Amino acid sequence: KPRGDGAPAAQGWASERWGRAVAHHVAALEPVQWNAFDVRYRQALADLSWGRRGSRDSRPRGWLSRLGRGSGASRDGDDARGPFERSIEAIAPHAGPRVALQLAALHREGRVRQAAVTRLADEPAAVALGPLTVRLADWVPLVRRAAEEAWGRVVSGAELGTLTRFVPLVDVVQGSPRAERERNESALDRRWAEPDGGAALWAMSESDSRPTRRSALERILRGRFGGATPNGIARLAASPRTDVRWRAFVTAAALPPSTERTDLLIACLSDRAPLVRVSALRALHEDDAAPEGLAASFVLDRARRVRAVARFHAERRDPGFDAVALYREHVRRDGPALFAAIAGLSEAGSEHDAELLVPLLDAPRSDVSMRAL
Repeated sequence: KPRGDGAPAAQGWASERWGRAVAHHVAALEPVQWNAFDVRYRQALADLSWGRRGSRDSRPRGWLSRLGRGSGASRDGDDARGPFERSIEAIAPHAGPRVALQLAALHREGRVRQAAVTRLADEPAAVALGPLTVRLADWVPLVRRAAEEAWGRVVSGAELGTLTRFVPLVDVVQGSPRAERERNESALDRRWAEPDGGAALWAMSESDSRPTRRSALERILRGRFGGATPNGIARLAASPRTDVRWRAFVTAAALPPSTERTDLLIACLSDRAPLVRVSALRALHEDDAAPEGLAASFVLDRARRVRAVARFHAERRDPGFDAVALYREHVRRDGPALFAAIAGLSEAGSEHDAELLVPLLDAPRSDVSMRAL
């Protein structure tokens, strides 16, 4: 539009609109998304600073322009204000002071980030933990040390419910070689050692978020919370989440040979996930801890991998065992094992068994006729 008398008002409306959009976006961020948002935000500042995403004249205007210029002098020539103050002043009127502080912690300028993380230590944990956790792996040592100190203060005073939401982000950031993993974990361990810390971790293991469950399981199984004991493994094995039950099996398989270990592995054989069943079946037979006839009872399992492992170990334990004869017997009669018998016959039978399947092509159940075909 032509730049007439209404241009300042139009710019003010645009700044307010973009400020609300940025504030809404930051508020909607999941804790684990802060690491990716940090990278995207600094790239946006770089694009604005160099005019890569502008209009035809490629010069950004308004508060985003002042934010992208970083530590350079302001248009008003006021050099008394530092880059941090100018960054806050550019965002706060449009997005709010807390969002301005969070975004300042993601700034390209190290001085801005350092000042921001120092001030974030006085903010609520829900506001401060996202940007502070990201800065634990900052490439500037001064910023990283300031972030570690502020992060430790916030963690020590945060509510456990709020802290558990940011633990997956901590695990992501601590994958960086710059992060002080042991120091950061010691700050978290002090919170888990509190009376309600173990209960908070067990609650995390039942979260709908898979990264949250994974973070909780790593701490439950290596800590003092009973996760690696038979009772703890049994509790994990009763979870409705497949990944949790799989970790329960892995932990049970790592236990030294004992009656309790065998009982736990046998309990894993009734799991809904084929991966858990086949792994438990294999572990029991590799240690010669499987009861007699256990493998033969899984020859008619509904999963192909379980059937294959069961046939191998059943025939290894009893050379006279004939899985194909068992499949033929169940194919001839309509029962709950009919589907598995057809599948097993196709895996271990021969072309002479085709005549047993021909009558099943007209079966009333479509899954049976399709498997027979």
